[in-house]
Amino acid sequence: MDVNRADDSFVGKPLKLSNMLENYKESPLYTGISALSALDSNVRLVKRDGNCFYYSVIFLMLEHYSTPLLAAHLVQVFSKHNANLILSGVDSYLVNEFSDPIMSVLKAVGNNEALEIEALDGVFWNYTVAYFRMITSLCIKSHPDDFSAFIEKPLNEYCAESVEAIDQYAGEVEMIAISKALSISFDLFCVEKERSDRFTRGSGENIGTLLFIADHFDILYI
Repeated sequence: MDVNRADDSFVGKPLKLSNMLENYKESPLYTGISALSALDSNVRLVKRDGNCFYYSVIFLMLEHYSTPLLAAHLVQVFSKHNANLILSGVDSYLVNEFSDPIMSVLKAVGNNEALEIEALDGVFWNYTVAYFRMITSLCIKSHPDDFSAFIEKPLNEYCAESVEAIDQYAGEVEMIAISKALSISFDLFCVEKERSDRFTRGSGENIGTLLFIADHFDILYI
């Protein structure tokens, strides 16, 4: 098994982080990963197609908001975002089309139906990633004072090319924007060369931890 990627799913099943070590034995990343492995950490490997950050955040949010009360709260949050997207000029059909999969899942949880995140299909993931990209983009464009200094292009151009476009990698700007838009936070372990550093992005409800190695995000459980 290639432990550097998920299987055919968008988010893989949990496995011991120590299982990844062999693949990095000759890499300067080995020491940093070893330190996390010593904490008896588990990891979910996420599909490598440029959407890994969004897959990870969506999965962690569904895990975190998996009770009827919390799911109902998240439905209200997304309903407000839908209204704002439509007001910004996004066609209401597109907003409803892309938000429907995650709204349907959350409403089912609100009705005490079991949530099987690992069983969600490609339609769910593709539509929901597009939806989260729309939310991220609107946040950036709606708060120019927060983001303009970090973006060399006009915000509309940047968002069209780097945020709304599927398969474009997320960076610091997108991490800040999605956490601001959804009032969430997450921890981030960055493994670089012989060290690993821990950061927190956002100041809202903490949904979990991401692992960032070589420009790729996976989900980490410590």
